Amino acid sequence: MPVALDLRCVDKAYGDRIILQDFSVTVDKGEHLLLLGPSGSGKTTLLNLIIGLLKPNRGTIMIAGEDVADTSHGGHDAIRRRHVAVIFQTLRLISAISIRDNLRLTQRLALGQADDKAIDHMLDALGIGHRASAQPRSLSQGEAQRAAIARALITRPTLIVADEPTSALDDGNAMRVADLLLHHAAVQGSSLIIATHDRRLQDFIPRSITLAQTATPST
Repeated sequence: MPVALDLRCVDKAYGDRIILQDFSVTVDKGEHLLLLGPSGSGKTTLLNLIIGLLKPNRGTIMIAGEDVADTSHGGHDAIRRRHVAVIFQTLRLISAISIRDNLRLTQRLALGQADDKAIDHMLDALGIGHRASAQPRSLSQGEAQRAAIARALITRPTLIVADEPTSALDDGNAMRVADLLLHHAAVQGSSLIIATHDRRLQDFIPRSITLAQTATPST
């Protein structure tokens, strides 16, 4: 089975505060994982290590066979474009352009061209097709979060990394987003890595790791 993500013996500390110590986990292609734990437990730090925004103090982080922890800053960007879609907790939509144009730009950067039919289908599937021409500042928090999810999924990634993707959503929209993430992961053979407080997602993704001061696999 091809491996989407492989972390080996990863340490990360800020000064004297240990966030991760000798942490290892493997996620096969098409497999999904929840990162659970309270605020301050290191979920976002672990996501940032995975996508190359932070470097570990020790250990290796491989995405689709490429070493994220041992590349230049430019290398991190290239790996993300090739393999990873990121749904940040802060949504990072470009405020000066429409939602549709946010997705067009993302597709062009990742794939070299935009596909308006795929964009419209994605926005409709998330229930925000009627907001395609709107700018991010005019969206509700839930609409903006779904727009950010659409922007990430539109690139057909190998690995989808999400930080609290359902935190601002009611039960109906949380279920819709979880279903959409799982559907697109299945269609594309992608793996999902989701950091969350939202226990509703355990109904969709049973495998989890619970992070405390030192991260350990959940039982």
